Order: sequence, then structure tokens, then C-alpha cells
Amino acid sequence: MLFLVLALMLNSCNIFLTLYSFFTRDLLYFESNLIGLWEDDDKGLWEVETF
Repeated sequence: MLFLVLALMLNSCNIFLTLYSFFTRDLLYFESNLIGLWEDDDKGLWEVETF
């Protein structure tokens, strides 16, 4: 019984394989204008890079 509970808990941690996806491949879009260095309202710097 403990093994079954642990297996279910570990299986639920998989964020890439879901029964109901948050998005599909046809909804993905790459915006190259977002690549670069950004500054927020609190003067924090954010650098967005590609993989």
C-alpha cells in the first residue's frame, strides 16, 4: 500500500505529461523581440535568452 501511494505521488510530479494540456503545439509562438535585457519598475534587470 505504501508503495502505491509513493508511486502515485511521484507520478503526479511530471509536469510535461498531463491529461489536459495547458497549451498545444499550434498555440506556441516565438517572439524574437522579447530576447534581450529588460528592466522592471523596481530597477531589477532581467535577461531573456534563447536555448
